[in-house]
Amino acid sequence: MRRLLSVSGVNLGACDAQSPGSIHAQADMCGCCGAVGLPVLALTMRNMVRDDLQSLVDEGFRFCSTPECQVVYFDNGSRRYFSKADLKVRVGIKETEHPVPVCYCLGVTEADILRAIVENGCCNTLEDVKHYTGARTGRECRLKNPSGRCCEAHVRSVIERGLAVRRAGKGHVRTGQTHE
Repeated sequence: MRRLLSVSGVNLGACDAQSPGSIHAQADMCGCCGAVGLPVLALTMRNMVRDDLQSLVDEGFRFCSTPECQVVYFDNGSRRYFSKADLKVRVGIKETEHPVPVCYCLGVTEADILRAIVENGCCNTLEDVKHYTGARTGRECRLKNPSGRCCEAHVRSVIERGLAVRRAGKGHVRTGQTHE
Protein backbone atom coordinates (compact mmCIF):
# COMPACT_ATOMS: atom_id res chain seq x y z
CA MET A 1 0.00 0.00 0.00
CA ARG A 2 1.03 3.56 -0.56
CA ARG A 3 -0.18 6.96 0.56
CA LEU A 4 -1.57 9.61 -1.74
CA LEU A 5 -1.82 13.34 -1.14
CA SER A 6 -4.46 15.59 -2.62
CA VAL A 7 -3.53 18.69 -4.60
CA SER A 8 -3.84 20.71 -1.38
CA GLY A 9 -1.70 18.30 0.64
CA VAL A 10 -4.53 16.40 2.37
CA ASN A 11 -3.43 12.86 3.21
CA LEU A 12 -5.84 10.60 1.34
CA GLY A 13 -4.77 7.60 3.42
CA ALA A 14 -3.41 4.25 2.45
CA CYS A 15 -4.49 3.29 -1.04
CA ASP A 16 -4.86 -0.23 -2.36
CA ALA A 17 -4.77 0.49 -6.10
CA GLN A 18 -1.76 0.05 -8.32
CA SER A 19 0.57 3.01 -8.41
CA PRO A 20 -0.57 5.49 -11.07
CA GLY A 21 2.91 5.29 -12.56
CA SER A 22 2.97 1.51 -12.86
CA ILE A 23 2.40 -0.28 -16.14
CA HIS A 24 -0.66 -1.94 -14.59
CA ALA A 25 -2.45 1.27 -13.67
CA GLN A 26 -5.15 2.45 -16.03
CA ALA A 27 -5.93 6.10 -16.68
CA ASP A 28 -9.61 5.60 -15.91
CA MET A 29 -9.05 3.89 -12.52
CA CYS A 30 -8.91 5.85 -9.28
CA GLY A 31 -5.33 5.90 -8.04
CA CYS A 32 -6.57 5.22 -4.51
CA CYS A 33 -9.45 2.72 -4.57
CA GLY A 34 -8.99 1.29 -8.08
CA ALA A 35 -12.60 1.90 -9.16
CA VAL A 36 -13.24 3.07 -12.70
CA GLY A 37 -13.90 6.81 -12.60
CA LEU A 38 -16.50 8.65 -14.62
CA PRO A 39 -15.28 11.34 -17.02
CA VAL A 40 -16.05 14.80 -15.67
CA LEU A 41 -16.05 18.11 -17.51
CA ALA A 42 -13.63 20.86 -16.54
CA LEU A 43 -16.74 23.10 -16.47
CA THR A 44 -18.19 20.94 -13.68
CA MET A 45 -14.93 20.95 -11.73
CA ARG A 46 -14.56 24.73 -11.99
CA ASN A 47 -17.88 25.08 -10.19
CA MET A 48 -16.88 22.62 -7.46
CA VAL A 49 -13.18 23.15 -6.75
CA ARG A 50 -12.07 25.81 -4.27
CA ASP A 51 -10.97 29.09 -5.85
CA ASP A 52 -7.35 28.71 -4.74
CA LEU A 53 -7.08 25.41 -6.68
CA GLN A 54 -8.71 26.55 -9.93
CA SER A 55 -5.39 26.66 -11.81
CA LEU A 56 -5.13 22.87 -11.41
CA VAL A 57 -8.42 22.17 -13.19
CA ASP A 58 -8.41 21.12 -16.83
CA GLU A 59 -9.88 18.44 -19.09
CA GLY A 60 -9.16 14.76 -18.53
CA PHE A 61 -10.23 14.34 -14.92
CA ARG A 62 -12.49 11.59 -13.65
CA PHE A 63 -14.96 11.44 -10.77
CA CYS A 64 -14.53 8.64 -8.21
CA SER A 65 -17.97 7.50 -7.05
CA THR A 66 -16.75 5.05 -4.41
CA PRO A 67 -18.39 6.29 -1.18
CA GLU A 68 -15.52 5.33 1.13
CA CYS A 69 -12.73 6.69 -1.09
CA GLN A 70 -11.32 10.09 -0.14
CA VAL A 71 -10.63 10.96 -3.80
CA VAL A 72 -13.32 12.97 -5.60
CA TYR A 73 -11.54 13.91 -8.86
CA PHE A 74 -8.41 12.35 -10.28
CA ASP A 75 -6.05 12.48 -13.22
CA ASN A 76 -3.50 9.69 -12.94
CA GLY A 77 -1.47 11.05 -15.83
CA SER A 78 -0.72 14.29 -14.02
CA ARG A 79 -0.95 12.59 -10.59
CA ARG A 80 -3.46 15.16 -9.40
CA TYR A 81 -6.08 14.11 -6.87
CA PHE A 82 -8.82 16.31 -5.41
CA SER A 83 -10.37 15.34 -2.06
CA LYS A 84 -13.62 16.48 -0.42
CA ALA A 85 -11.58 19.16 1.38
CA ASP A 86 -10.59 20.62 -2.00
CA LEU A 87 -14.19 21.34 -2.98
CA LYS A 88 -16.66 24.13 -2.20
CA VAL A 89 -19.59 21.70 -1.91
CA ARG A 90 -20.39 18.49 -0.06
CA VAL A 91 -20.26 15.33 -2.18
CA GLY A 92 -23.49 13.50 -1.36
CA ILE A 93 -22.43 9.96 -2.15
CA LYS A 94 -19.32 10.42 0.00
CA GLU A 95 -21.07 11.99 3.00
CA THR A 96 -22.18 10.16 6.12
CA GLU A 97 -23.35 13.12 8.20
CA HIS A 98 -26.43 15.26 7.71
CA PRO A 99 -27.13 17.16 5.52
CA VAL A 100 -26.44 14.76 2.67
CA PRO A 101 -27.06 16.48 -0.68
CA VAL A 102 -28.96 14.44 -3.24
CA CYS A 103 -30.43 16.86 -5.80
CA TYR A 104 -28.01 19.75 -6.16
CA CYS A 105 -30.12 21.74 -8.61
CA LEU A 106 -32.94 22.25 -6.10
CA GLY A 107 -31.07 21.73 -2.82
CA VAL A 108 -32.93 18.54 -1.87
CA THR A 109 -31.26 16.44 0.82
CA GLU A 110 -31.50 12.81 1.77
CA ALA A 111 -33.47 13.86 4.87
CA ASP A 112 -36.04 15.72 2.72
CA ILE A 113 -36.76 12.60 0.68
CA LEU A 114 -36.80 10.24 3.66
CA ARG A 115 -39.14 12.54 5.57
CA ALA A 116 -41.55 12.57 2.64
CA ILE A 117 -41.56 8.78 2.38
CA VAL A 118 -41.31 7.61 5.98
CA GLU A 119 -42.76 10.36 8.16
CA ASN A 120 -45.30 11.90 5.78
CA GLY A 121 -46.10 8.65 3.94
CA CYS A 122 -46.83 10.59 0.79
CA CYS A 123 -44.36 9.13 -1.68
CA ASN A 124 -44.03 5.69 -3.26
CA THR A 125 -42.39 6.41 -6.61
CA LEU A 126 -39.83 8.66 -8.24
CA GLU A 127 -42.68 10.70 -9.70
CA ASP A 128 -44.18 11.19 -6.22
CA VAL A 129 -40.81 12.31 -4.83
CA LYS A 130 -40.27 14.67 -7.77
CA HIS A 131 -43.67 16.26 -7.17
CA TYR A 132 -43.38 16.50 -3.39
CA THR A 133 -39.70 17.51 -2.96
CA GLY A 134 -38.67 18.82 -6.38
CA ALA A 135 -35.79 16.34 -6.52
CA ARG A 136 -34.81 15.30 -10.03
CA THR A 137 -36.56 18.24 -11.67
CA GLY A 138 -33.60 20.58 -12.11
CA ARG A 139 -31.60 21.03 -15.28
CA GLU A 140 -28.21 22.27 -14.05
CA CYS A 141 -26.57 18.96 -13.13
CA ARG A 142 -23.38 19.67 -15.10
CA LEU A 143 -22.89 22.86 -13.11
CA LYS A 144 -24.18 21.92 -9.66
CA ASN A 145 -23.65 18.18 -9.12
CA PRO A 146 -20.02 17.20 -8.34
CA SER A 147 -20.34 14.17 -10.62
CA GLY A 148 -21.62 16.38 -13.42
CA ARG A 149 -24.52 13.97 -13.86
CA CYS A 150 -28.20 13.71 -13.04
CA CYS A 151 -29.06 12.72 -9.47
CA GLU A 152 -31.66 10.11 -10.47
CA ALA A 153 -29.66 7.05 -9.34
CA HIS A 154 -28.99 8.63 -5.94
CA VAL A 155 -32.63 9.71 -5.58
CA ARG A 156 -33.79 6.17 -6.42
CA SER A 157 -31.45 4.64 -3.82
CA VAL A 158 -32.84 6.97 -1.12
CA ILE A 159 -36.40 6.12 -2.20
CA GLU A 160 -35.69 2.38 -1.93
CA ARG A 161 -34.22 2.85 1.53
CA GLY A 162 -37.15 4.97 2.68
CA LEU A 163 -39.72 2.50 1.38
CA ALA A 164 -37.91 -0.37 3.14
CA VAL A 165 -37.98 1.54 6.42
CA ARG A 166 -41.66 2.38 5.97
CA ARG A 167 -42.51 -1.28 5.19
CA ALA A 168 -40.65 -2.31 8.36
CA GLY A 169 -42.96 -0.01 10.29
CA LYS A 170 -40.32 2.34 11.60
CA GLY A 171 -41.42 5.94 12.03
CA HIS A 172 -38.05 7.52 11.33
CA VAL A 173 -34.72 6.74 9.69
CA ARG A 174 -31.14 7.73 10.26
CA THR A 175 -29.81 9.97 7.53
CA GLY A 176 -26.35 9.87 6.02
CA GLN A 177 -26.42 6.20 5.11
CA THR A 178 -27.16 6.04 1.36
CA HIS A 179 -24.22 4.89 -0.66
CA GLU A 180 -25.45 3.34 -3.86
